[in-house]
Amino acid sequence: MTGTKAFRVDDDTDTGSLSAMVEDTVRRILSKHWTGGFNAGDVKAVFAAFKEAGFNSLGRTGGKGDVPLCVSVCRELGRVSCNAPFPAMVLENIVFAKSPRKISGEIAVFAAADEGIEVGAERASGIVRFIEHAALAQTLTVLVPGYGVLRVDLINPGVEITRETILGGYDVDAIRLSDVPIECVPLDQHEVDDLSLISRLLSCATALGAAERGFEMVLEYARERKQFGRPIGSFQAVQHKLANSRMILDASRMLVDRAASSCRPGGSQWLDNANGAILFCQVHLRKIALETHHCFGAIGFAEEHDAPTQFRVIHAEMARSGGLKKTSREYAEFLLNPVRADKVAEIDEDDTTAALRAKVRNWLDEAWSEADRQENAALPFSNRHWNLDFARKMGCAGWTTINWPSDEGGLDLSPVEQLAFSEEFIRQGAPDGSTIAGSRLLATEIIAHGSPRLKSEMMPLLRSGEASICLGYSEPGAGSDLASLQTKAAGISGGYVVNGQKIWTSDGHRASHMILAARTNPDPDVKHGAITLFVVPMNTPGITVRPMPALHGHIFCNVFLDDVRIPEWTRLGKEGEGWSILNNALASERVVMGAFASQLDDLLNRMIAEVRGGRLKDAADIRTGIALLAADVRAARLLSLRSIELSGGDHTPLVESAMAKIFASELSQRLTETAIDIFGPAAMLDSPSDGAVADGLIGQLLRRSIMMVVGGGSNEIQRNVIALRGLHLPSK
Repeated sequence: MTGTKAFRVDDDTDTGSLSAMVEDTVRRILSKHWTGGFNAGDVKAVFAAFKEAGFNSLGRTGGKGDVPLCVSVCRELGRVSCNAPFPAMVLENIVFAKSPRKISGEIAVFAAADEGIEVGAERASGIVRFIEHAALAQTLTVLVPGYGVLRVDLINPGVEITRETILGGYDVDAIRLSDVPIECVPLDQHEVDDLSLISRLLSCATALGAAERGFEMVLEYARERKQFGRPIGSFQAVQHKLANSRMILDASRMLVDRAASSCRPGGSQWLDNANGAILFCQVHLRKIALETHHCFGAIGFAEEHDAPTQFRVIHAEMARSGGLKKTSREYAEFLLNPVRADKVAEIDEDDTTAALRAKVRNWLDEAWSEADRQENAALPFSNRHWNLDFARKMGCAGWTTINWPSDEGGLDLSPVEQLAFSEEFIRQGAPDGSTIAGSRLLATEIIAHGSPRLKSEMMPLLRSGEASICLGYSEPGAGSDLASLQTKAAGISGGYVVNGQKIWTSDGHRASHMILAARTNPDPDVKHGAITLFVVPMNTPGITVRPMPALHGHIFCNVFLDDVRIPEWTRLGKEGEGWSILNNALASERVVMGAFASQLDDLLNRMIAEVRGGRLKDAADIRTGIALLAADVRAARLLSLRSIELSGGDHTPLVESAMAKIFASELSQRLTETAIDIFGPAAMLDSPSDGAVADGLIGQLLRRSIMMVVGGGSNEIQRNVIALRGLHLPSK
């Protein structure tokens, strides 16, 4: 990719492939011209190569479609800690795209001055700081909120450039203007806001690149560095630190890329995406820099190592991005605006998914009337999600078969379409709980692994909504460590005799069937390969169910199995295949977790509505809290969506699903605890108290959040999955 090609992203451009080409070109340029010394000669060489590659054209169209490519360039600059002022060139191109002045694409400097600049009649005075390589530039472009853009000739005698140092080794310039002539470009406030957001987003991209490179380095170090006779990456404390860092870096990258791709002047989605991405990076990337140093230990403290430079780049760029106080204030202003649509984490959808969502919404309007909703809302929480009459309505409409293959009479919806379906049910409070484990988690496994008899018995019941399933997995000695289960299924003529106990079995007191995990191999040294699954009617003799009320307001059960005789045809797959079948079912569970992230979004919107309509809306700490939660909800949605999208292919996204589960479940605790801080005792009132905030959902979700953290494989186990399977850290 050489020559003076002008790069431009239009609506039909494949930004992914073009960004990859740009990244490859930048890497080759930097490997040739950047020595890492922050010297002027390297900056000039890099800019000359950028111009030859055509990067000096980015932003000249006057639109914002080039922002994804600019993000790619900045991320690569950050990876090698190159502080060439590329963002300044792009921003100057955007500002002066419609000006008769010819933009050279040479080295320029850009500053966003929130204060400190006084503008008079075509002259200005004041000071701007945190400028890089001002001595190499001919012009300074200053963004002044409430006014527009000023362009200053740096060779003017009223300009004084002073070198300053930050964090003990990172040089920046301060430019003092003393009644200097200026070229003015008046901009309205929306245009100023757009430019400010683009500038700050590019700073985040640069910091992200530095953080990602530092993480790669410390990951390699953790695999090799030994202490106490073993690699430090084998210690769980280090593994969990690195797992957290990988999760945050992935979320940051997705947020920044999503914001860049949505960049449209003044657009609501752009403002939401950009503010959320910038705020998330401001909160987390400096922490990543610190964690990287903690894992490096003393070796990363030496100036000859790359880690100190990366540390400075990350902190400098995060400061340049405006800081948490500024971004949270602006994001809260957007979120609490009365004209804003009440949807924080809107995700782009194709036409097919949007059409399905509309179809589901229309069906619910008829099948789940306002009277039905009022009646359901008056029920205890434990009964609100379970309604067999409604399940039968779903069966008649075909909604019990959303993930079944079409050749089995199913709708064969994609994972993303299934998420859209689940979100609509959540938004309208429709009680589909009795169909989830059976129709969505189990049915496809029966289709794939069930005997002809099992299929003929179960599939009509699941299709009609008559059958409901509880999950018989966990035991007193086997929770997250399911391979340690002790329930035994001993083979007899024509079937099995089962003895054991299951605990924490949600809906075991009312489900028609259980999917039962039991050992069919008595050898204690055989772990996962000993597990076999069965589909067992709950009215089978020998099954005793003891319901227990749980903290989250629902019922889970102890289930005792004493000499329970089950026929061979109830088995799913062959003996010993239970573990692999369970892993296959995780694809559907990812949709459930994605729907949980949507529930967090729904609750946050209720909180925003409460704050917007009351006396709390002007409290700075509350506005900051709302903004921080909104950024996290957006990250949770993207992490969940990624794991769902990957579920449709051959790759089983265990690592991506673990990240989604960890982030959403722990966010549910932050969200509800913050809600209590904001609304006080009213946040803990249960429905139907007329003083309950958000209909009592805050307290209910707070109680449920504990189960979301420890259930389905505790978050500590999920971090182990990320560390061992995703980061390939040593286990010993």
